[in-house]
Amino acid sequence: MWAHYARDHAGFCIEYDFTSLGVHDLNTRFMCPILYSEILHAHSEHMIDLDRSKVNPLSVGLPAITKNKEWSYEKGEVSIF
Repeated sequence: MWAHYARDHAGFCIEYDFTSLGVHDLNTRFMCPILYSEILHAHSEHMIDLDRSKVNPLSVGLPAITKNKEWSYEKGEVSIF
């Protein structure tokens, strides 16, 4: 992943191990896996609706953790769609 995330081998990457914190720590409770899918979710269509009671608040998170399936080689082949 150096070529993608560390400025073409010129930067550095940091890996964190949160296992010692346990599942009740907020740092680990808000961790989400990256989902690889051919279907990318746009949140902009939900922003148009002014009636906030109709908007699912979880719809904001899905686009943030979804990457195109072409990037699945980063972490093995895991797909949701």
